[in-house]
Amino acid sequence: MDKQFQLHQFFTPFWNEPSSHSPQSFRTLDGVLEVGLVDTNNKLFVQTLRAPDVLILPKGLVHYQINTRSDKSASALGMFGGASAGTVSLPKTIFGSGIPGEILAKAFKTDDDTITSLIKSNK
Repeated sequence: MDKQFQLHQFFTPFWNEPSSHSPQSFRTLDGVLEVGLVDTNNKLFVQTLRAPDVLILPKGLVHYQINTRSDKSASALGMFGGASAGTVSLPKTIFGSGIPGEILAKAFKTDDDTITSLIKSNK
């Protein structure tokens, strides 16, 4: 089975936007990271990771990482269960996809101006 490894560097301030992809184990190498994971019931779980903590992210679940410290960078090693992680960036996928704004406004229960702003910022 092919694997892919990625070094993630979280400078201050830095975050990894909500995304989903193939299964991943995520090992904190240095610093402190907050990791959020949304399960299949739309429940958010948040964990603070410090070296050498490891977190397993199941395939397809939405998650994010953020360096919550303003005084120190953090780094982590991501190990993916495939040659291609197949990462799907949710903001770009949703708001940069070409889905009409009126459909997105209804889906997110917000106004057209908010959706227009989100579409412009994700092009």
